[in-house]
Amino acid sequence: MLFKEKARLTIGLLVYFCLFYFTLQRVVLFVPHQFASSRFDEAVAFDERWTIVYQSLYLLLPLPWLASSNDELRRYARGFFLLTIISFVFFLVFPVEGPRPDQLAASPFYRLLIAYDRNLNAFPSLHAALAVYTFLFGARILPRRWLAPMVVWLALILYSTVATKQHYAVDVVAGVLLAVAADFLAWRYTPVLEEAS
Repeated sequence: MLFKEKARLTIGLLVYFCLFYFTLQRVVLFVPHQFASSRFDEAVAFDERWTIVYQSLYLLLPLPWLASSNDELRRYARGFFLLTIISFVFFLVFPVEGPRPDQLAASPFYRLLIAYDRNLNAFPSLHAALAVYTFLFGARILPRRWLAPMVVWLALILYSTVATKQHYAVDVVAGVLLAVAADFLAWRYTPVLEEAS
């Protein structure tokens, strides 16, 4: 039964996410903004080699399959919906272009990235939000020995968002805060209906 729940959750979240994320990259209702680069943004040089680390986030996303109960899955989904819905609202009403440079890509991984991911919807960084949110979920369900390697991996992913110039540093900070809030609400907030049952 838990396997079916995991399969439904995986397919449902994937369809929901792709539908809204890629639609909002192509249906732009407002003029996109650009942020001024911070000192950190300027200190981190563009390096497309970080694309592999950037895209390694997708290896973390199957973590919900390691959940041991329907409650863990529901809480994961609740937080996932919360952080993506907030991000999608920002993408719709306040689109932000990332600082990605216009130059020929040598890396096949970077070419793939810019082929499917337009230079929009930078704030908040949904990439950073998903990385942190998935890390926090993993910290709850995985053995403690996995925590240190995951912290290093997470730090590298967050750095790669700036090194690939997909995001400004402020986008990453906003994404991290959004993920922490979504995790907090998913695990510490229990609706009245659930308390009554």
